[in-house]
Amino acid sequence: MVHATPPDGTALWHIFKAEDVTKIRDYIRVVFDYTGKEDPIHCQRYYLGPSHLEQLTEVWGVVPFVIRQAVGEAVFIPAGCPHQVTTRSYKCLS
Repeated sequence: MVHATPPDGTALWHIFKAEDVTKIRDYIRVVFDYTGKEDPIHCQRYYLGPSHLEQLTEVWGVVPFVIRQAVGEAVFIPAGCPHQVTTRSYKCLS
């Protein structure tokens, strides 16, 4: 990340295992009542907030890797791994 706002800005990443793709797709279809023809992960209409992530872990057994990225740091996302990122202060997301 080269630029962030505010000055103490960070990015909060959730990176999921590739083998959890089917569970994540099913979760989005059920919880958000998604009936579209696009892949629900790649349509980029949904952000899984804290309550969604908690439910994914407790009910569906999906646990993301959580990375807090600071300015000047890089994040590597393995091929096939679903992920989401927000550049808002992660303090607001807890």
